[in-house]
Amino acid sequence: MKLISLCKLKCLPLAANSESKVFFYKIIGDYHRYAAESFQLNERDDESYRMHFNSVSNFYAEGLLMASSDLDHCNPVRLGLVLN
Repeated sequence: MKLISLCKLKCLPLAANSESKVFFYKIIGDYHRYAAESFQLNERDDESYRMHFNSVSNFYAEGLLMASSDLDHCNPVRLGLVLN
């Protein structure tokens, strides 16, 4: 959770261009995905799991929206996001 907060509160606001913003949206989505994947099957009704699970799609979607309007199709950051 510290990494997610750090990226959301410190890194993302300092991102200077679309490519760096898309990169941090991807990273935040990745960290939420890793956190959600760490829950055992019997823990997946937990509110914390649902928050991480929903945040994955929210951050990936925000990154994809920005990437589709601002980054070339062959941009490595955009490709990394699309592959997730």
